Amino acid sequence: LEKHGAVHEVASLYVYLSECYLELGRLSAARKAAESALRRANDSNNLRATIRSRIALGRLEVAEHRPDAADAQWREARGLADKASDVALQFEAELLRYRLALRAYKRATARSIEKRLIRWIPALPPNFPVVVEFKELVPTSKSASRRVSSPQQ
Repeated sequence: LEKHGAVHEVASLYVYLSECYLELGRLSAARKAAESALRRANDSNNLRATIRSRIALGRLEVAEHRPDAADAQWREARGLADKASDVALQFEAELLRYRLALRAYKRATARSIEKRLIRWIPALPPNFPVVVEFKELVPTSKSASRRVSSPQQ
């Protein structure tokens, strides 16, 4: 593919390959694929693939029990998604950080992220997988339900 001018597609394929290796528990292979994806994405100035690579690297850091490194990858992904004005990738990166904060019992951080996620919900399809996942994570209290279904309040 690279010989035919599709370098940006190669980066995306490496991200997908990394995700597959991670699912299989092959962490070393997942890291090599994610790092290759990041290099190719940067070389081809493919911002979306760079963001996806950072997200994949963050997931790998979690699998390797390095939550701070994961958070750093996802913060970088979020910053790049901000530059790209890509709400879907902003949401995905922040959702991963939200889950991480919940697991670490960092309530203030989780609440801050939750507020951003709620603000972005109207910009995404209601059946978008990360939106559905977020709604399942939000506390089921009456006030939380109102916040998620009606973000303007």
